[in-house]
Amino acid sequence: MSITGGKRGIIPNWIDENDWTATDRIDWIHRIMAFSSRDWSRTPETHHSHKDPEMWAIWILACIDTKEEALETWYSSCDDWNTPEEE
Repeated sequence: MSITGGKRGIIPNWIDENDWTATDRIDWIHRIMAFSSRDWSRTPETHHSHKDPEMWAIWILACIDTKEEALETWYSSCDDWNTPEEE
């Protein structure tokens, strides 16, 4: 499974196909972790400024209470990642 940072208007399936119940959110976390090629035992902490879409998706699924807030948080992250850094 590969999760990439997108743009506004592109809704990731882990948000779109999720009823946002605790059970569904945990199920999507399991899917992301199970189908990812990364070694999750060696994954550092992440925060908003890290461009790590898989880890950020898991954080959103675990910590955000509503689908609408999750989508806005995801878009905000993508906006930050797609903004060129100042020199």
